[in-house]
Amino acid sequence: MTAIPLRRRTMLSTLALPVVARTAFAQDTNFPTRPVRLVIAFPPGGSSDIIARMAAEKLAARIGQPVVPENRPGAGAMIAAEAVARAAPDGHTIMFGSSTLCVTAATMRNPPVEVLRDLAPINNLVEAPMLLVASRNAPFATLQEMLAWARANPGKLNIGIPGAGSSNHLGIDMFIRQAGINAEIVPYQGNAPQLTALIRGDIPVVTDNIGTSSGFLRDGSIRALAVTSARRNALLPEVPTVAEAANLLGYATSFWFGLLAPKATPAPILSRLEREAAAIMTQQDILTAVQAQGYEAVAFGAEQFRQRIAADIEQMTKAAREAGITT
Repeated sequence: MTAIPLRRRTMLSTLALPVVARTAFAQDTNFPTRPVRLVIAFPPGGSSDIIARMAAEKLAARIGQPVVPENRPGAGAMIAAEAVARAAPDGHTIMFGSSTLCVTAATMRNPPVEVLRDLAPINNLVEAPMLLVASRNAPFATLQEMLAWARANPGKLNIGIPGAGSSNHLGIDMFIRQAGINAEIVPYQGNAPQLTALIRGDIPVVTDNIGTSSGFLRDGSIRALAVTSARRNALLPEVPTVAEAANLLGYATSFWFGLLAPKATPAPILSRLEREAAAIMTQQDILTAVQAQGYEAVAFGAEQFRQRIAADIEQMTKAAREAGITT
């Protein structure tokens, strides 16, 4: 039998590829063909928006097309999610969202978008723990002391959160239930009002993000009690986790920020975006910006991201049911 030269064998193999595979390869290599719209589920100017815009700039450099940020906040991230879910599924419209999507899935009756039905996870970008902080006027300085005070004074402990029905709300309700204390959750209209109330001594404890609290922690206006993540935070290594400080094994909750696309977006385009998202989260300037907020840069891939979203929806649904929270 006559041997086929190597070059000819390679050409024949390429020609023999299934039509689907060759089409997918073409879709991947041809994307993007125009600017990509990045719908951000947050108002402009905050730490989440800053990270989203940095990610947009880095992604644009890698894909060779502008990535145009568009802020669409509101309705528990449903305004942004609906805009993306209804967009053409061609990779040219994607979303910068957060675990707020999971909270909304758990608390909103008949949401216009179901996250895993209508959106395709691309990649997680950031993990963000909550931070329990206390007023300098509070009658306790550690989480253990706070729990002891709450048990000695049932119903007198107030804990502030930056918005009713938020991730903070459900995370703190889980903490109160697992710790077995009688405490009142007090919603504020955002981080700034609750921190103002905390510094004035109007409320003894609030949940915040590390970046917002860091300046006040440095000047001694407030005290850090614990982080809600599974492990200590690199920016505050001396601050224990809630699980450590309260001896609540298994307690852990944190936000995520990540990229999602319309559900029917072709797999090769999703894979390209997944790879590029992972690459940008290794760049030093974006790592520095993320860490300055007390966040952690992560990009563990679309499938693990999908599993994380599903687990968060399950956890938040259980927490919302126990707390009696629906919207």
